[in-house]
Amino acid sequence: MFPSLTMAALAGAATLAGCSPALDWREVRLEAAPLKIMMPCKPEKGSRQVTMDGRPVALDALACEAGGSTFTILSADIGGPASADAALRQWQAASLATMRGRTVRE
Repeated sequence: MFPSLTMAALAGAATLAGCSPALDWREVRLEAAPLKIMMPCKPEKGSRQVTMDGRPVALDALACEAGGSTFTILSADIGGPASADAALRQWQAASLATMRGRTVRE
C-alpha cells in the first residue's frame, strides 16, 4: 500500500510542477508545416538559410525560455523522406561542431 501512495504522491507533484506559473502552456502552429505543438511560453520566431544535403534550406525556429529551460522547435523542408538520413547526419555534425563536441557512441 505504501509504494502505491508514494507513486500517487510523486505523480501528483509532477503534475503540479508541470502546471506551475513559470510554464504557461499554449498551442503554437508552425507556419512552414501543418503541425500544432504545445510550448510552455510564448515563442519568438526566427529563420535562416543553411546547407543541408548540398542545397540551401530555410531553417525555421520557434524558441522561448521558461522555468530555467530553453524550449526550441526547428523545422526545415528537406525535400522528402529520401533526404532525411543525409540531412540528419549533416545536422548532427553541424550541431556537434558548434558545441565543439563529438559522437562517443550512436
